[in-house]
Amino acid sequence: VRLIGFDGKEPEARYNAFQAYVQMEYDEGPVSLNKILLEKGFATTSVYYRQNRDSVEAFKTYEEVAQKSGAGFWKNPKKIGTKNLRTDEVDTGSPTNVMFPININTADGPTLQLLPGIGPAYSERIIQYRLENGGFNSVDELTNIRGIGPKTLQKLRPVVTLE
Repeated sequence: VRLIGFDGKEPEARYNAFQAYVQMEYDEGPVSLNKILLEKGFATTSVYYRQNRDSVEAFKTYEEVAQKSGAGFWKNPKKIGTKNLRTDEVDTGSPTNVMFPININTADGPTLQLLPGIGPAYSERIIQYRLENGGFNSVDELTNIRGIGPKTLQKLRPVVTLE
């Protein structure tokens, strides 16, 4: 993998991030990862960084082709930038749109029960812990709940938040 700046030399680094063209060595020689991601519909162009004018036009073309063909995330363009729908209805029967991640500091019992490995008893313990401690300051505090250990925490970590 090689990072190349807009001028073909060193990439720029700002705010602890590189702005660069990414090349990979492949059987036929160097391949542009930027081009591949745009063509497959897994990236969008950006105008916020210095770029080679030819690259800007080429990248826009790759993105337009992917968009027109419905490749990658262009299959569902209205969903770009949205959270994934968790479920349409909670056990209480009231319609709701529960989204990933679930906020463990504000979720009610039925919503907490949508989490993997969390049933009525655990959801009640989570709510009780919140009341006694003024909420969670870290997702790791879930291990303070009796019965929730490292394995359960590992399952919960990607689907919970503390917003």
